[in-house]
Amino acid sequence: MQATSVCLALLTIPLAASATRADAVADLRSGTTLALVRTQVSLDHSPRTSTMTFLRKTAGSLDVELAARDLGVDLPITLHLHGVALRGGRIDYTIDERFSPALDVGGGQSLERVSGRLAALTLPLPGIVSPIVGNVAVRLEAAGALIATGTWGELSIAIDQLDLQGGVIQPPLSAFAAPAGIICSSREPTEQVFTVTLFEPARGTGANVSFATPSRRGVRLPLGTVVNAGRRTASVTGRIEPNFVGTVRVNAAAAGALRSLDVEVHPARDCERR
Repeated sequence: MQATSVCLALLTIPLAASATRADAVADLRSGTTLALVRTQVSLDHSPRTSTMTFLRKTAGSLDVELAARDLGVDLPITLHLHGVALRGGRIDYTIDERFSPALDVGGGQSLERVSGRLAALTLPLPGIVSPIVGNVAVRLEAAGALIATGTWGELSIAIDQLDLQGGVIQPPLSAFAAPAGIICSSREPTEQVFTVTLFEPARGTGANVSFATPSRRGVRLPLGTVVNAGRRTASVTGRIEPNFVGTVRVNAAAAGALRSLDVEVHPARDCERR
């Protein structure tokens, strides 16, 4: 078998950090398309680069089919990754391909079997990321390996990186609204309710919305929230820091669509006059 190393460096996906999130495994299971975004396979330290690859997947399954050529290996074989969901958004992938008769790989050598196990973690994409094919990122928890068995004996193939994207496409953010009326400063922390709206109802197990406050002072929002499946809107509670007066820009994003608000916090006397 020809020595191969593949590095497909097309996209580095920041993963959602919010404790409020949709069910990534369930959304991945329901999707029918996968994008092979980034992979690094090492065999005898010889690098080779591939381009973005799109894969078909059966709805209701976590199984993945990868052609060897998807990994930059010029062999007419397909690897079936059988996925089993574990706790914490983890998936255990097992591979066991047997070739009978053995596959001629040239140079008088033949391949009889490819086997191994890969541990992956699924996480929802944060709202700030524009999806390729879905709302879920799949990455290896740690480097794994496959064993190629043939006339040479056993040969270890290191899988250093395997990044996939799948799940469902969520609608983008349509609007980000501040509470009605004016907001005034107080000597104690106060709370205000903000609203996000999607262009269409959320799909799958819900749409992730990310929040950010670049100035990191005055007004604070959680890292994210979820618009429940079948709904277009969700509310989130922001915190106004004590004795703060000024204007703060806050951002919300879903499915890569960003909306910003300039939140003005007035002196306490402005509310006392009303």
